Amino acid sequence: MGCGRYEQEAAREAYGKMLEAGATTWWEQLGGYASRCHAWSCAPNIDLSVYVLGVQPPEPGYAAWRVGPQPGDLTWAKGVVPTVRGDVDVAWKREGSTFKLSVTVPMKAVVDLT
Repeated sequence: MGCGRYEQEAAREAYGKMLEAGATTWWEQLGGYASRCHAWSCAPNIDLSVYVLGVQPPEPGYAAWRVGPQPGDLTWAKGVVPTVRGDVDVAWKREGSTFKLSVTVPMKAVVDLT
């Protein structure tokens, strides 16, 4: 299951407004009329980690993991995915037909680049 065009556009519309307003956390409500930081507002972070950075654990506890970014129309992304075994740093950049991917991990793992 990937993040399709509709989902990308909806995320840009909803969360882009927060970024334009200077938000440093995701708001409880899209209108920004309530608390500005709630645990259940973490969906964008999960989506960015799983789809845009592409970090997924096919085995419990990140005993193994895979990296398969789904860039959509983005040209670059970078971020850190915290795991119980340590942080997974991912950065990628697309220039024309070239796709550069950098992954740094502080633990031993079986890596499946898909």
